[in-house]
Amino acid sequence: MREIEELAICGKARTRAETEYYRILCALVADYERSVGVDRWPKLDAVDALRELMQLKNVTQAQVAKALGDRAAASSILNRRRQISKAQARKLAELLRVDAGVFI
Repeated sequence: MREIEELAICGKARTRAETEYYRILCALVADYERSVGVDRWPKLDAVDALRELMQLKNVTQAQVAKALGDRAAASSILNRRRQISKAQARKLAELLRVDAGVFI
């Protein structure tokens, strides 16, 4: 997954070979997810997903606050006192390099 993430980050800077490799890896992951029924797994709520991604990617609350531009908002979201807005979801997605839909 790390390799897919790194190739995704490269975007248009990927070579033709890297792009083909990226597409193959994505197809393999999609096939695997279909075969094990990922769509039937319980969906994490937005805060659980945020916390899990923070842990996986070694992102601190301070980094989340900086990405959101608001320390209080980061604290409120992580303590479940406030929901994540669409604008905040986009900022978190950019920070954590995931689809914003994870937080909506």
